[in-house]
Amino acid sequence: MVAINTLARNITRWSTNDDKRAARLVGYIAATVDCAHVMRINDPPAKLWLSLYVDSDFGSSPDMKSTSGFIIALEGAGSFAIILWGSKTQRSVSRSTTEAEFVALSTALFGEAISLLAVYQLVIDPAFILKCFEDNQAVVAIIAKGYSPKLKHLAKFHRVNVASTCEAFSGEDIFIQYIQTSHQKADVMNKALPVSTWSGVLDLLCIKPITATQVWFCCRSPPVTAFKLLLINSWAQKSFVLLEISITNYCN
Repeated sequence: MVAINTLARNITRWSTNDDKRAARLVGYIAATVDCAHVMRINDPPAKLWLSLYVDSDFGSSPDMKSTSGFIIALEGAGSFAIILWGSKTQRSVSRSTTEAEFVALSTALFGEAISLLAVYQLVIDPAFILKCFEDNQAVVAIIAKGYSPKLKHLAKFHRVNVASTCEAFSGEDIFIQYIQTSHQKADVMNKALPVSTWSGVLDLLCIKPITATQVWFCCRSPPVTAFKLLLINSWAQKSFVLLEISITNYCN
């Protein structure tokens, strides 16, 4: 995602370095053409929740603006399916890592997560919840406190209201939880990671090698009926997406 954003930003000021970046990106795609993103839903709707993984890279742009990244997934004890993801440069320069992380959280929460939660509560279950995973302990502490005197300026420069963001977590359907950076799935959305960490990142995102297109249906005897679908789509014969859905229906 970082490589794509960098190239897109430089489309009007292309240089020989961008040629090298593009060549390396195409080479990576060609080398990983057999990899696919696997999504599994193996839990009943009552045991599922929405997860928002959000992270930022402080001062990563040449103009010292930070980069926000997020991943929204449908999760359960035996389920993981990425629904939405994004990466964007913040509108103003942040003064600290905590400020950049808070802006990333607020932007993803109000921009995508809350509206998606409302849809799932309407379609699946009114008791559906949203869990936000943050790897900055200061941000988690600010949410628990409900305010931060050091972030009063966010409303002017980032157009982010600290009080409204903290208020969103005061309900019974949105929660925030601290997560270690090594388990932060959104880490890959805002920074270039070392090659040595890529195997762990691919495992976190459930990206695995595949060999062929497979579609199958599996049914079990009542009271549980399982439906499984494995679908692979290709785009320009370069990238693959693998979707495995296992929907369990309980018979009355």
